[in-house]
Amino acid sequence: MTRYGYFLASEEFTPGELLEQARAAERAGFEALAISDAVTAANWHRPQTPK
Repeated sequence: MTRYGYFLASEEFTPGELLEQARAAERAGFEALAISDAVTAANWHRPQTPK
């Protein structure tokens, strides 16, 4: 059976935004989460890329 997950990009969003996205994915029915392993404090302070 196919399972669908949601990928969280830690380079693009703050920790609070990532948490909001994870909760929204859970509410939407996604069964798994994955996150990039480049979480550093420096990423949280640099300008965000255009969305």
